Amino acid sequence: MKTSIRVFLNKYDKVYCYGVGKSGRDFKNYCRNKKIWRQVDGCLISSTPSHNQTFAGKPVLSVSNANLTENVGVVIAMYKPEYISEVLQTLKNMGCNNYYVLAHDKNYIRWMQKRFYKECKLRKNKSIFDYKALAHKIEYPSLFDGNGAVLYYGIFKYIKKFVKNYNYDIKKCSVDEGIRTNESILLAQDKLNPKDKNVFSNNRLAWRNQNELNVHSMKPYIMYAKSIYSMCKLSSLKKKFGKTLLVMPMHDFKVLNVECSISNLIDEIERIRVEYQYKTVIVCLYCNDIKTGEDVPYKKMGYKIVTAGYITDMFFLWRLRAIMALSDVVFMNSMGSQLFYALSLNIPVYIYRQKIVIHGLKDEYKTVLRDTFNEDAYNSTMGKMKKEDDEIMSKFDAYQEYISSEQYEVLKTHCASWEYRAARDVEMLKKVLV
Repeated sequence: MKTSIRVFLNKYDKVYCYGVGKSGRDFKNYCRNKKIWRQVDGCLISSTPSHNQTFAGKPVLSVSNANLTENVGVVIAMYKPEYISEVLQTLKNMGCNNYYVLAHDKNYIRWMQKRFYKECKLRKNKSIFDYKALAHKIEYPSLFDGNGAVLYYGIFKYIKKFVKNYNYDIKKCSVDEGIRTNESILLAQDKLNPKDKNVFSNNRLAWRNQNELNVHSMKPYIMYAKSIYSMCKLSSLKKKFGKTLLVMPMHDFKVLNVECSISNLIDEIERIRVEYQYKTVIVCLYCNDIKTGEDVPYKKMGYKIVTAGYITDMFFLWRLRAIMALSDVVFMNSMGSQLFYALSLNIPVYIYRQKIVIHGLKDEYKTVLRDTFNEDAYNSTMGKMKKEDDEIMSKFDAYQEYISSEQYEVLKTHCASWEYRAARDVEMLKKVLV
């Protein structure tokens, strides 16, 4: 008979949690929910802890200094197989065989999934204008870490839906978020997330297929989502707001740090608002930007602030589709997936070519790029990104309230066809993913 977490905690005089990262927090949250965290005596890490370091009120010890006798148990709060193997080897070398691997406990994993789904569903009924509440972090099961953006924006729901298998193991695949075909960036992503790929760029599909990767080109992900608001609700809001400009400022990325002048951006928003007689300006902010107070200057101007939610919110794209449906034109100041989301929904786009400072790739991607390419190739990456962006943005830097044939060509070039029928998508995805 399999041992439960509660039975394991009761079995030993002292129990340690091995791990104080995100998976450790998952375990702590579980124990607090079940009122058993008090039975955990401390936490172990492989490195040397800082002076008097604690984790959720428990002392943190280096495993090398722990007295792991036969009356001591260790809960391994890690999910990645390579980490688990390393810890098991460490414990074995210390003569400790009293361990419990959380990743092998299906009941624990099921509890985490239910907790995640429950929080997303609770937020589903919140207004898109309740942006501060929607921006709060939603912890998703760490077990799925390492799969790129598969858990971002609810994309995993669409993969499961269209393969008609809600039990599909999403760890088997990952997705690309954007449209870049830059070789350096794509290989860096593949090294970080070596999974089957689902992309929405035909260019990416062609490039990756040439490199013998298992890929499938999906439509822009927003086309698989439905609006979180009914047509009746959207119609009522649209009547209230009148002619509406939707502003979607550039935000920090997982791999890039960016900076731009909000006051300069507001000047251009005001120019467009006055010249083209907009009644309402809606600013859609990314969750991280709300936390840093970037909503304040927009609120002072009387703009309405919204957000699509936290990055892991299952209904992120549902909200974004509703937000976009309220707009007459989408105003952007950089390249991004929202360009193709808007075009695929037949919404005109204006890109203000604002001066934006990109501080560079974050350390995780820098390391991978430098391991994959020589220094010259690494240094050329940012230049290639800018060239790609400039070529696309040049088609949208003149304000107009319609989508030109040239702009539609951009969509056709960089995205999979949005004209497929759902039945065809099912068959195509099933061949790749099942």
